[in-house]
Amino acid sequence: MRAFARGAAAALALAALSGAARAAADLSLAQSTPLPGGGQAWSVPIQTLVVLTALSFLPAVVLLMTGFTRIVIVLSLLRQALGTQASPPNPVIIGLSLFLTLVVMGPTLDRVWDEAYVPLSENRIGFQEAATRAEAPMKAFM
Repeated sequence: MRAFARGAAAALALAALSGAARAAADLSLAQSTPLPGGGQAWSVPIQTLVVLTALSFLPAVVLLMTGFTRIVIVLSLLRQALGTQASPPNPVIIGLSLFLTLVVMGPTLDRVWDEAYVPLSENRIGFQEAATRAEAPMKAFM
């Protein structure tokens, strides 16, 4: 019985490896096609990979470019000053901090939206110019 299990496991591993080798040989997942006007359109798996990679940096952006960390620290100190060790719990403090961060950052995000994103989405400016315009309000906030 053990010999049969080992043989079946080996056959499954060999089948998986041959499928992986075929997939590696056929790189049809990573395709790009030129667009009129000099752009490029990437296949859906590549677009998904880029979006998920960009989303992995979102927590770092929230911590570095907003007042989120400061608000968490102030609310934690307030909890300690009130003499309550676990009330409100940490997830409530984090949720309040996210909400307060959005309230505090609202005017800055509105300026970035109006000055950088809207002209970029209407193709009036390029990406580099939009990044430069978005940088000014964020620097002024920090």
